[in-house]
Amino acid sequence: MQLAQFLDQKHVILDIQGRERLACLEEILEKVATDGSLRNKMKALDELTEREQLATTAVGGGIAIPHVFTDEARRPLLIMARSQEGVAFESLDGKPVHLIFVAMAPRKDKDLFINILYHLVRFLKIQENFDDLMAAKDIPGALEVIARAKDNLLSEKLKRLVKDEVYPHRVPGTGISR
Repeated sequence: MQLAQFLDQKHVILDIQGRERLACLEEILEKVATDGSLRNKMKALDELTEREQLATTAVGGGIAIPHVFTDEARRPLLIMARSQEGVAFESLDGKPVHLIFVAMAPRKDKDLFINILYHLVRFLKIQENFDDLMAAKDIPGALEVIARAKDNLLSEKLKRLVKDEVYPHRVPGTGISR
């Protein structure tokens, strides 16, 4: 099992243009594919924005992980967005954010969601992973970085929480979503 299992290629955006945090989140949800992962994108955006206004989710080092429990998500969902220019995200280190992983999940998947966030942070804190995602030429390249990452082995608890049939777009044996 790998983090890439939770990230569908339709949910990877490599060229966001927004330069401010809330406008950027709106752009991300506008661009994300309408594939049934979210019941209502606008309602999910409202909940994500409300959560973001409580405190910034920029963790420093050019990374932000906006996240929210929402019943608009049918299952745990990751959306990756990249900005070469950087987004003013009110980061704790004061630096612009270049990689944004939006994470959403229904409340019923709380344990799974918390484990996904934990492993996502560990993955992103490895400088080589960050650098490789920034250098990826295309979406398959970005997904390959996540699939081959050094910190990609998920905990036994997470393995027990996830059933492959819940994530049917995963390419068997790779962790890469179609």
